Amino acid sequence: MMGLPSYRELLRQMEEVKGSLWRDFGGTSEAQRHLLHLALNEAEALAWQTPFPDLLFPVLAEEKATALKQWVAHQQVVQRARKFGAT
Repeated sequence: MMGLPSYRELLRQMEEVKGSLWRDFGGTSEAQRHLLHLALNEAEALAWQTPFPDLLFPVLAEEKATALKQWVAHQQVVQRARKFGAT
């Protein structure tokens, strides 16, 4: 079982990863920030279900943030295409 100091250190490390991803995500809309918040929460919840959340969380968080960036970029292309009448 994890002791309180190591638990606090793990939480600190997770917050560091989240902060880094927030900075990387940059100036996005409120809706996109909300989606990133949900993605990071999901990554954290999944990581805590494993015996090694400290190893899994950074990978999951990065993967989910990257997938979200790709989705946002795709949505922007779709919206531009609709605006100009292309399908």
